[in-house]
Amino acid sequence: MSLRGYLKLAQVPFQTLLTYRAAAFLDCVGALLRVYLMRVFWTAVYGGGGAVEGITLPMMVTYATLSSVQGFITSSNVQWIVQRKVRDGSIAIDLIRPYKFLHSLLAWNLGESLLRGGLMAGVTLVAALLFVHLQLPATPTAGVAYSVSLFLAVGVNFLISTVMGLAAFWTLELFGLNLIVRFLSEFLSGGLVPLWFLPLWARRIAEFLPFQSLAHIPLSIYIGKFEGIAMWTALLKQAAWIGVLAVVSWLVWKAAERRVVVQGG
Repeated sequence: MSLRGYLKLAQVPFQTLLTYRAAAFLDCVGALLRVYLMRVFWTAVYGGGGAVEGITLPMMVTYATLSSVQGFITSSNVQWIVQRKVRDGSIAIDLIRPYKFLHSLLAWNLGESLLRGGLMAGVTLVAALLFVHLQLPATPTAGVAYSVSLFLAVGVNFLISTVMGLAAFWTLELFGLNLIVRFLSEFLSGGLVPLWFLPLWARRIAEFLPFQSLAHIPLSIYIGKFEGIAMWTALLKQAAWIGVLAVVSWLVWKAAERRVVVQGG
């Protein structure tokens, strides 16, 4: 398939957004409610002010707000696409179509993240500014690095979702697996509670998993928690996880492809 074909696939999530505007509106309202509740929570935690782990209340509110908003961009649902295709048998048709299946998932996910997610994140962020004050990036370099890190986070989450989706070739049902991965992601990504507030043992576990790439790394860069060598090391860690997960997803896909061919005769 040509590049134009993949670009058309990338437009599908945005067209879906336009079709189901009410659902998208409710998603934005839900994100705004989370922003408000997190502001109330962290304001209560900080009490009279001061800094915790070198992070002030305005920095923490900025962290929590961006965490809620950027979720529209970094989230991925390709696992449900794979599950549906496996369960209804349409995956066999994808194998003979003039495009690579994993590439088609990537195109769809980029459309979901950059077009659909970007628009919803922008609308939610503008609305959130009515009741929260956001700090600018710690430095201009941090702002650029945050953008790069956020893009890498999209890649990491896409690959995690892809590997999880390919498990449907063996399990047919992903609800339980998705529940486990979602829990680990919420807890160990730093999206709900920054990793520096977690017990040491939990932080050590998070350092060996890819989930911190989804929220902790980009947000820590934005507020200036990661600077200099620590910032570049964090970006390299995200890139390394993309490489590892890309290899894993390709190997699992090849095993799944052989499974379809054998079962199909």
